[in-house]
Amino acid sequence: MAFGSSRTVRGRSGRRRPPRIGVAIGVAALLVASLAPVASARSASRVLHPLQGVHPTLSQRHLPSAREAARNAGNGPALQPTASKPFLSVGRDRHTSVTVAHHADSGAATPGATMFPTSVLAPLPGSVNAVTAFNGLAMGPYVPADPWVAASGSYVVQVVNSAATVSNRSGAALLTVPTASLFALPTGYTAADARILWDATHGRWVGVALVYPEDLSWSDNALAVVVSDSADPTGGWRSILLTYGTLLPDYPSISSSGDKLVVTADIFDPFSGFSFLGADFETFTWGSILAGGVLTLNECSDSTLIHARAAQSLSSGNDVHVILEDAGGFGSDGNVDYVRITGSGACASFVDFTDLSASLGYQPFSIGLIPSPRQPGGNLGSAIDERPTDAIWQSGNLYWVATQPVSYDAGSTFNDEVAVYRAVTHAAGTVPTLGDTFRIDPGDGVDAFMGGIGVSRNGTAFVTYSQGSSSDPISWWANRLFNGGTVATPLLLGTSDADFLFQRWGDFAGVAMDPTGTGAVWVTHMLANTDGGWKTEVDRLLVDADNPTTPASAPAATPVVTQTVGSPRFRLTWGASTDASSGGVTYWLEESIDAGAYDRFTAVAGTSTVRTLLTGHTYRYRVLAMDILGHSSAYAYGPTITPSLAQSPTSKAGTWTTQTATSYSGGGTWYASGAGATASYTSTGIRSIGFVTTKASSRGSFRVYIDGVLKATISAYSTTTAYRQLVYQFTWATPGTHTMKIYVLGTAGHPRVDVDAFLVLK
Repeated sequence: MAFGSSRTVRGRSGRRRPPRIGVAIGVAALLVASLAPVASARSASRVLHPLQGVHPTLSQRHLPSAREAARNAGNGPALQPTASKPFLSVGRDRHTSVTVAHHADSGAATPGATMFPTSVLAPLPGSVNAVTAFNGLAMGPYVPADPWVAASGSYVVQVVNSAATVSNRSGAALLTVPTASLFALPTGYTAADARILWDATHGRWVGVALVYPEDLSWSDNALAVVVSDSADPTGGWRSILLTYGTLLPDYPSISSSGDKLVVTADIFDPFSGFSFLGADFETFTWGSILAGGVLTLNECSDSTLIHARAAQSLSSGNDVHVILEDAGGFGSDGNVDYVRITGSGACASFVDFTDLSASLGYQPFSIGLIPSPRQPGGNLGSAIDERPTDAIWQSGNLYWVATQPVSYDAGSTFNDEVAVYRAVTHAAGTVPTLGDTFRIDPGDGVDAFMGGIGVSRNGTAFVTYSQGSSSDPISWWANRLFNGGTVATPLLLGTSDADFLFQRWGDFAGVAMDPTGTGAVWVTHMLANTDGGWKTEVDRLLVDADNPTTPASAPAATPVVTQTVGSPRFRLTWGASTDASSGGVTYWLEESIDAGAYDRFTAVAGTSTVRTLLTGHTYRYRVLAMDILGHSSAYAYGPTITPSLAQSPTSKAGTWTTQTATSYSGGGTWYASGAGATASYTSTGIRSIGFVTTKASSRGSFRVYIDGVLKATISAYSTTTAYRQLVYQFTWATPGTHTMKIYVLGTAGHPRVDVDAFLVLK
């Protein structure tokens, strides 16, 4: 297939939005006029679409701070409708009475909470578990929600048609900003179909969105490609505008590989009945993006392809794999096509064109055959169509997902099913080979539709989808896929509060690889809110393939320096555990006192905690690691330990005097003022030793020797008096016979040094 061919353009029913022509606001490209143009090094091999002249104009803007943009917009966790921004779905639905708020289902997790469904307590082998859930954005100005999610090791970014929210991984919202603001659009323009990805290779967030005038005049339309300045999505963003004039670049996708950033779109002509013109491909090189100057951009388009899904690249590699729908180029309308984009995306580097339906038997996208999904109050008439809603690629596995019709009575009636397909890719120059087909069929009379697909770092494949029937509200489900075409036990993630009052659903469902852990993904989807609008939720899904490892070392105790010794406090520290699938563990520390039973007294996020250990008692500690599903490691056992306070040195040299007072440890202290006076403590079986003294304006400096080696010089001078102060400690890996010696320096004007006690741990 030749990109830029002169084949006859065919109108398509696959477009997302029907004609709705507003009053033109001029052909002078208002969007471009408000932007500062920059230079672009375009490929000499670029091939224009000869029939439609698809040739977007390149310009850029910069958003210095998403935090500042959110403050300026003044939006809360959900967007508020205004008279100037009525509820629109770009020509599909209008609804002006929707109350905007976070949804609050009974039993739904509160923001930042961790959800433990019943299935988590006894997870099925290989099953999907929801381990974190928090509320997303609720009904905004547009329908459908177009929910999407991306995640890094520190942030979760959710995008809907009207806004983006940046949260931490527990669900606490850090900011909510309109998509138009995040994409740095001029006044009078809005963004839809936004997708944002976390690019771990480059440590940046990247995104794409459709841009068009708020008044729906379609006079000046664009794609906005954004790249964050850093790994912090609340900071600055660079916005690259590809302006198409009166043509509409609809249903964009984005993929980032090692050396390039690819965006695709369907090109429609709003002023010719929204006729379909062709699929468009825009490729930027990462080298030019990171350089910050002239951008290298290659452009290609073709009238015989539609609904290109540039597969997210989830493992290392430079090629970008694309799933497309055949618009008449290879034969049967709706066939599944494949192309690989190599190099810098010049049109000659589009290779390995394959009709996967004709060559390998993959089911074509079923144009005109997909039934309207059901809900109790009536079907969703135009909720879905035949398009691939997403595609992903990881380590040679290429997945794509679409809604397909399925019949249980030989074609008399049909239901919706979610179909996921897997093909196996090879080196450039070799076309894909056959993989698997996975079908999500809840049963006759039940519709499964609007699927999202993703994989975790270890290659576990996840699918999320909507489900409804004439008696059951639309619900949100997830499952995992096994090579060979089998699926696990589905997991219910959420249920709508009421019937959805609109017709359009989706238009896609976000699934993002989680960089933390090898078996997790983040997902988001839309459901119906109590008032018939939409709401969203964000969940972290996990398939747990392992138990945590035993902590690398057993609990060991060291006294906390700078404490006031009465009931001495010790820091208990142990070695870390790993849990590859979940990516994190909690530690349970258990304590046995005087050889009694172990008591599990605390859960610790890190590898240490502080406990008070009373002298005259023995202690033993053990620790285990537990993942978020309750799977635990073996115990790591520490030794039996005994803390004590030695009130007197075992040897002295020089002049030492005793003084009694209740302020001192044990009711008395030894002190010396002469330079060169020493006091030592020696004992067997010592694990750690600490020095307890008095700090005051009359106290001076001293040296600390451990087994004859100088370790520290310490001043006990203080403008305020403090008794029983632990000012130094030393710990050994194994118990033995050791000596601590205190050497008085005789500081001029305040020479006194007190030997109040030695805190000993055996």
